Formats: sequence, C-alpha cells, structure tokens
Amino acid sequence: MPELPDVVVYIESLRPRVVGQVLQHVRLASPFVLRSVVPPI
Repeated sequence: MPELPDVVVYIESLRPRVVGQVLQHVRLASPFVLRSVVPPI
C-alpha cells in the first residue's frame, strides 16, 4: 500500500489534468487494484 506522501504526490499531479473532465472509460491493468471485490475473470 502506498504511503500517504506518495498518494499526495499522485493527487497533486493528477488534479489539474482531471478536474472538470468527463471520465469516459477506465482500464485496469491488474485486477489486484480492486482488492475489496471479486472481479469476474
């Protein structure tokens, strides 16, 4: 799991690129990103 300072850097980097934009699709490279659900594989 990332440390809090790492997460803050990700947020600061992504915020100007995503705020106000429409999310059109999501591609997960690994199902292990979703550890709280069981994805259909």
